[in-house]
Amino acid sequence: MLTRHLTLLLALLSSITLGCDDVDQADASGQGGTSGGCSAPSGECFRLGWAVSGALVTAEVIEAEPSSPLKGSNAWTVALTSDAGEALTGCAIHLVPFMPDHGHGSNEVDSVELESTPGHYALEGFELSMPGYWELNAEVTCPTLEPDELTFDLWLES
Repeated sequence: MLTRHLTLLLALLSSITLGCDDVDQADASGQGGTSGGCSAPSGECFRLGWAVSGALVTAEVIEAEPSSPLKGSNAWTVALTSDAGEALTGCAIHLVPFMPDHGHGSNEVDSVELESTPGHYALEGFELSMPGYWELNAEVTCPTLEPDELTFDLWLES
């Protein structure tokens, strides 16, 4: 019985610490994707096109610099859409990075809507100071909707 529990515990720990592999498509378990930036606890990996929804708003990562989240400064461009799939303009996103396992956060950043592409917002210069599980909490306010919140659960590998 003890051996079975230890085996299960080791399997769980290895799945947490190994993170993403370097394949482009998710496998049957939901793992996979571009290397770096697996989300926890869902196991979904960071990738362009990653969308997270709140009650009223969906944010989709359409550009990232660097291409996979890394320790240090990161920048994303996200597209905001309503639950009906319409682009949302005139909104503001306040991003609050937080590491719940360590009880600390990082610098908070505010979005800038891109004039060239309405409904697209730049989130520049948010710092991920160390590897581990990060909650990137986005507080979204739009002129036509009630304020909404959504969270990118991110596993930073390095």
